[in-house]
Amino acid sequence: MTRIAALDRRSALEQALQASTRAGVEIDNLDGSDVSEVERIIEMVWGPEQNAPSNLLRGLAHAGNVLLLARTISGEPIGFTLGYLGWSNGVHLHSHMTAVVSGHQSSGVGYALKLWQRSVCLSNEIDEIRWTYDPMIARNAYFNLVKLGAQVRIYLQDFYTGMNDKINAGDHADRFEVSWKLMSTRVISALEGGVPELRPAEVVLPDDFESLRSGDLPSAIEARMRVREVMLSRMGLGDVPDWGIGGYVLNTTRETE
Repeated sequence: MTRIAALDRRSALEQALQASTRAGVEIDNLDGSDVSEVERIIEMVWGPEQNAPSNLLRGLAHAGNVLLLARTISGEPIGFTLGYLGWSNGVHLHSHMTAVVSGHQSSGVGYALKLWQRSVCLSNEIDEIRWTYDPMIARNAYFNLVKLGAQVRIYLQDFYTGMNDKINAGDHADRFEVSWKLMSTRVISALEGGVPELRPAEVVLPDDFESLRSGDLPSAIEARMRVREVMLSRMGLGDVPDWGIGGYVLNTTRETE
């Protein structure tokens, strides 16, 4: 960790406020006294199989972990993000769950949540956030690696086993873990609209893996296995930073959240 200057903390808060205003939402940092709205969003997005126990959500928020809820100006809860401290290879926030309900995706809500998460971390002297995402989802890759400026740390084969929610059931849970160095030149440039130089894609993903998976699961798994083979080969060569910048998918400019 590095000491965060007061000017940088103010700048991060201003960016978060601007992002939430553009998205038409207000962001609340929940204290754990009421987590029912978060539970409803989890059930809407993933189904009841993924809902965390209320006492766990309350305990995490009460202890000061980051549980943020996005509401429309009229008060409708439409998104959240949950993160807690991790110590592996340096103190960081592990952002475990982020979701925006159907009908409000690709409207800037997820971006606002991430910038608020960044602001809360910097105000508490935490300068890194990590999370995992499915490397088959091209729009999330663009959001994470280009729009936010995160970088891939590691490829995790079948990281979550036996997932039975309505999004992932039947599929393999391969994940990239990314690192978001909150005050790095790369991240500051990304938040100012900069785009990293991308190399040609080595692996072409399905245009819409989520639709393929819901309509033809065997073909989706076959596509994942093709990508996994290349991922494991490249990661074995220690090609994480270059791979994370582009390489496999970022010949798309579609955004998400």
